[in-house]
Amino acid sequence: LAGAPVTVLAKPRTSTTWKTERTIRTDTRGRFRYHVPTGPSRTLRFTYQGTDTVRPDSADHTQLTKASTTIRASRRSARVGQTITFTGRLKGRPIPTDGKVLALQAFDGGRWRNFPQVVTTNKAGRWTTSLKFERTQGIYTYKIRARIFRDSSYPYETGVSRTIYLTV
Repeated sequence: LAGAPVTVLAKPRTSTTWKTERTIRTDTRGRFRYHVPTGPSRTLRFTYQGTDTVRPDSADHTQLTKASTTIRASRRSARVGQTITFTGRLKGRPIPTDGKVLALQAFDGGRWRNFPQVVTTNKAGRWTTSLKFERTQGIYTYKIRARIFRDSSYPYETGVSRTIYLTV
């Protein structure tokens, strides 16, 4: 149907209510395009209200968005026994009131392994933690990243930061 109105509704993964995003119109061939803005994982519902002679219809589309965070180390190298401070900020909003839990990981033995301590962001999404490197023998360059896990309080999928390199 040419020029037909299509209402776009959105429901974040952590919500139960639909919110109207906008109304768009079909082109002369009855087609439409919708650019999905950046944001959390959500379900989009495209709804046509119908007419007296044409039935209403709707279709859902699930948009999954990975969580992301910045990561920075206080320095790029350290000696055994020294402490390095890692900082970062979650990129996606909204941040849960109690903060979001994430894990620092190092690539070791062919897989990513979590450091023992858990890191929690503040209400603004900022996080910081310090690690003391004590068990490294010889000179070793670690690949380190932050991993944000999917949970019911944060409307993003499991994601990771960029990888940084640290020589101990």
